[in-house]
Amino acid sequence: DRGYVPREEDERRIEKLLFGMRATESIWIASPRRSGKTTTLFRILDSFSQKAGRDSAVVAYFTLTKCFDSDAEFNKWIWNQLQESDNVELREQMKDFDVLGTKLPREGDIKHFLGSLVDGIRTQTKCPRVVFLLDEVDKFTEGHIKGGKHREFVDSFMWQVRHLVGSRKDFAFVFSGAP
Repeated sequence: DRGYVPREEDERRIEKLLFGMRATESIWIASPRRSGKTTTLFRILDSFSQKAGRDSAVVAYFTLTKCFDSDAEFNKWIWNQLQESDNVELREQMKDFDVLGTKLPREGDIKHFLGSLVDGIRTQTKCPRVVFLLDEVDKFTEGHIKGGKHREFVDSFMWQVRHLVGSRKDFAFVFSGAP
């Protein structure tokens, strides 16, 4: 947090959308690089998730580092990212994290994979909400510009995520990236 400029009004609005309503709302945060997006989100998520001893949400963190060209590739990447150090608190809250991984439809479409993942996380943690923080989403723009399978993937991903978060009150994405 060194050098972080508090954005109290923004933090309160984000907190309300993620935790202060009956349904969890997905949000998109866009601002220039190095302007504090990720730090702001971690401050909020660390304060309101099970990490802080609250039972309002389970949070998983992902940083997009590449472009994808298939649902199966993205699903595998998500599962691998859940095993990284950024998500150690999530894994520690789950009794059978590895067992969950064997039951997920990794070869299926993103909507069903993420839906199954969220269901498994909620079942094991007994937490009412799951929030996925997806940072550096400008990688999707890069994939769209590349065209071909990358563009097809991005278009499909956006429609699937739109349907998924629109049909669930217990799951949200926080998309963060530079415009």
